[in-house]
Amino acid sequence: LGTDMFWFNQHPGKNPETGAPFLDPVKYAWFSNVKFRQAISHSINRKGILRNVYRGRAVELYSPLPASMGKWHNPNSPKFEYEPEKAKALLEELGMKDRDGDGIREDESGNKIQFTYITNRENEIRERIGVILKEGFTEVGLDATLKLVDFNTLVTALNDTFDYEAC
Repeated sequence: LGTDMFWFNQHPGKNPETGAPFLDPVKYAWFSNVKFRQAISHSINRKGILRNVYRGRAVELYSPLPASMGKWHNPNSPKFEYEPEKAKALLEELGMKDRDGDGIREDESGNKIQFTYITNRENEIRERIGVILKEGFTEVGLDATLKLVDFNTLVTALNDTFDYEAC
């Protein structure tokens, strides 16, 4: 019944102590764009994760709840399967292109499409998934960095400080 998910911070608010946005407005614009998130989903090699991390003892997940949750599972959730070419096409539609030939896409304002995603260290499964995610992101021209943090730091970032880009 367990699940592993990837998501972007889309908190629109500001830190009450500093007045600064929780998230860089440029990245907020990317992360809150449905087509960008669809492109990300198309860059995730779920079958590779199942094969190389779970050794075939898991199923692909396209919704928050797995089929094992019975009536709470929605079998009609859209499926954005691993299709790097489709991910690239969606990013192109958004104007995210490799303008300088370095292999990393930039948005229309010239900002490199780069982000950091966090997970807790000492969790071998999540660390291995993180590596596979990076491979997919790199394949479609995104500069994504996996950052391993202590579990308490992860929980604090998610629940209190919102000091993260993706998880």
